[in-house]
Amino acid sequence: MGKRKRKQQAKSEQAEKMKKVEKDAAAAAAKDGGGSGAAGATATAAASSVPVLTNKTQWCFSKRGPRKGGTSFRLADMQDVVLRGIGFDKFRNPVCCELTNAEAIPRVAIVMLSSMTTALYARVGAQFTKCKPFLDGNSYPLQTPGRDNFVVQDLAKSFLEIKITPEERCVVEKVLPPEMIKIYCSANPMSFTLTLKDMNWYRYPLRSDWHIKETGAFYESEHLHDEFFFIPERDVTKTSAEPSNADSDSSPSPTSECRPEGSTANVAGSVEEEGLDQPRRRMFAIDCEMCKTAEEYALTSISVVDENLTCIYQTLVKPYAPIIDYVTEFSGITEEMLSDVTTRLEDVQQKLAEIIPHDAILVGHSLENDLTALKMTHRHIIDTSVLFAQGGCKQKLKKLARIILGLTIQEDEGGHDPTEDAVATMRLAQFFLNEGHKNTRYQPGVSMFALADVSKKTGAVVDLPMACAKECRGEAKGYSVLEDKEGAIKAVKALSSTDFLWLRLSNLQRVISGRPPLDWDTVTEIDELMTAVKSLDDNLYAIYSALPQHSLLMVLFDHGDIRELGMHKQAHPGDLAGYEAKVKRCRTSMFFACLKEGAADDDDEEETDEYTTGSATSATRSSVSERPASVTSDGDKERKHSS
Repeated sequence: MGKRKRKQQAKSEQAEKMKKVEKDAAAAAAKDGGGSGAAGATATAAASSVPVLTNKTQWCFSKRGPRKGGTSFRLADMQDVVLRGIGFDKFRNPVCCELTNAEAIPRVAIVMLSSMTTALYARVGAQFTKCKPFLDGNSYPLQTPGRDNFVVQDLAKSFLEIKITPEERCVVEKVLPPEMIKIYCSANPMSFTLTLKDMNWYRYPLRSDWHIKETGAFYESEHLHDEFFFIPERDVTKTSAEPSNADSDSSPSPTSECRPEGSTANVAGSVEEEGLDQPRRRMFAIDCEMCKTAEEYALTSISVVDENLTCIYQTLVKPYAPIIDYVTEFSGITEEMLSDVTTRLEDVQQKLAEIIPHDAILVGHSLENDLTALKMTHRHIIDTSVLFAQGGCKQKLKKLARIILGLTIQEDEGGHDPTEDAVATMRLAQFFLNEGHKNTRYQPGVSMFALADVSKKTGAVVDLPMACAKECRGEAKGYSVLEDKEGAIKAVKALSSTDFLWLRLSNLQRVISGRPPLDWDTVTEIDELMTAVKSLDDNLYAIYSALPQHSLLMVLFDHGDIRELGMHKQAHPGDLAGYEAKVKRCRTSMFFACLKEGAADDDDEEETDEYTTGSATSATRSSVSERPASVTSDGDKERKHSS
């Protein structure tokens, strides 16, 4: 059967389906005494606009389907369902299902269950007693983004950032005002900072209090370094001060030599411009050069560049331990250069605390190596090696600078220049933030809430504090929470006035991250885990019950435990085939999509009464300091735009 005949057959099946719906509605109206006259016509018209969701999994994986020979859908397929549900359906239709009369859907709710995987659900799915009626039969196999040797760390960010076509971007730019396009089109640098999972995966030095503050639980990691230096919280009124020559050895003053031709000091989103959505965090690029000692690679040179591409600090550093290899061909450091240097590591740390705010964004290329040499931790990181990674493989800074910026760097036979590398890194980050959306290869994507705005739909984000600060933009309301019960209560509240909701339930993640990878044979014997699963069932059912009739609910599972990949690498360093098989299993996930059928009955209202009554007061006593600066306590954004 050809493509045209398949389309005709699909249209015929849809027409038959709509005739059946109209016939059933007419019969029901006639039974109630309204089968004639205007009342009967109104009932038939209302019934004909009822949304219908049809699972097309079997057809998609058939020999002639769009996913023939496949076993799972892509994240983009799930995104298409959401876009159809919120009314942004001018250019795309879902592949995994058929959603008709989507304009009649009153609400769209997306619930992500962090750390709930297909393997875990196969063993504890019986605990979902309340949700099983609307989950059964509505599942779709999903493969999370990545490659054979790579797993995307933040599935939520991948889902909420959509790659759109030029035609769709034209629609966005025509409907939204320019200032909102700037906010939505990934101009916020915080959207590209590494998550805690990312930092752990790429071996960044971490602090234990970050996990406690952002997830409410301690996270065991081999990369915890609470003893490392960190920039204390304080008010910094002058962050681009001229560097003092007294604090640097053999370092030039910041002249035009530190600002090469092509400086983008006044580009959109630079340090002079503050975002309309929230106070703009400043960015500083850091590059270090290290030499080898008996125990480690020690810091011997550092350069710091601001967003104007001005070198605001540069110095040579003398390690305490004797240097056994200067690695001059890369570091550019010789024994003579360090002979008269008196600057030590603690002097550099003190200077960084003076010129860089505690909440600034540090930009670097594989910055984990630089921070380790600095004995320093910092929460907000943009790593250009991750930003421009292709299929999970990092690209060299020299190659990226040549291909993207047209710059030639690292050509000096005497070694690398840290200022030159820091400038290139900052320019790469600025390119991605300001011009990346114009380049098809390095397109950052658009927030899903922008497309909701285009469709005149209101949005809300209920998530962990840091994720809420990243994903909540524009007109979307933000509710930062630490506990699932608190999140469910605020989600139920938000659904009364919100068309499009994102909710993350993360209690299960806290339980799993605080213990070794699960043993599937004994997983049901872990009382703490089973309690967390049961609470997932309660909270998810509360969301379903709060949705109006015909609303679209989608439940997204997480990818597998990436700690197993690291353990496999350590145990079997040469087993590439086994590692890729592990990655493939880790990328296996699932999502559910269903329409709310019927209104909530009295039993449902009694079971979910605690989510809608005064008990919310005791469950929402989260510390004000835990909330991101851009999100108020009642969820309203601090600034609004008028469109």
